[in-house]
Amino acid sequence: MYIFTSKLKNLFVNTEKSEKISGFFADENRSAFKPSDYTKYGYVFLLLGLLVVYLSWFGYIGSYILLGIAFIVVGIFLIRRKLNDLFSFGDREMQDDEEMIALFFKDVNDFVLKKAFQISGIDNGNTDANIFKFYFPIYEKYFGTEFETIVKKQLDDETFMYAVWKVHIFIATQNFLNYYSCIYNWIDNECNNEVSNEFFYSDIASIKNEFTEKEISDTDDVMSEKVKTFIVSNISGDKIEFEFENSLLKLPISFENDIESFVREMRLLIRKKRFPEEENYTGNNVDFEIEDTRKKDRKE
Repeated sequence: MYIFTSKLKNLFVNTEKSEKISGFFADENRSAFKPSDYTKYGYVFLLLGLLVVYLSWFGYIGSYILLGIAFIVVGIFLIRRKLNDLFSFGDREMQDDEEMIALFFKDVNDFVLKKAFQISGIDNGNTDANIFKFYFPIYEKYFGTEFETIVKKQLDDETFMYAVWKVHIFIATQNFLNYYSCIYNWIDNECNNEVSNEFFYSDIASIKNEFTEKEISDTDDVMSEKVKTFIVSNISGDKIEFEFENSLLKLPISFENDIESFVREMRLLIRKKRFPEEENYTGNNVDFEIEDTRKKDRKE
């Protein structure tokens, strides 16, 4: 019974939050949104609950009246949005922009970051690990992502909030750099297209940023924009590479990636690991690329 109650509680919380997020992105041109599919499950729970109560009341089955009532409550909860639409004649409550942005970051920490630790096999209570998170929105059709979920909303400051994101997480431990990436569907709280990698500091050959030219389509217009790309290269040729900045996407200031601080910190850490005898490292004069001197040493 405890497990069933716990699952019902999680269902309530997840459904309510999903509806809140979908309502934030909804507009007059999008009358139906994916979370409305929950209503069909609501009808199933409602009818099943009524049936269980009826059969229990007249003695056709055992005493399952409380279970039937629980099903009825779940059903009413899931179809309440439908009932609100029938009896409400005003505009839906508008969600505050800052509140929703804060909710997004909380969901990333509670769900995506937790998955990153699980996949990496690192204890999420490891206080020695430094965590760096970078976000890049999905704004066009992407493999493995349902097109109807790729939506955005213009905020009061004329920036845009997106529903689907590429989330990149680096976990820097004492000896290695762990990388986790996924496509995060915020509305459904799901991670897809997961990628993980792990580089020991002694094997990293370069950490750099570069600009690439990319065409971006916005309705009928096609524009060319320089996109910033972040690259970590291993001496074996393996790479971690992703886009982290594009001004045309007009993200809120909360999503500005301080990737320069991350690059500087990683380079200093790699140099200290690779050349521990040196002690005069500073963060001001660090080259964009780390030279792998071990190849030269082997030749000599």
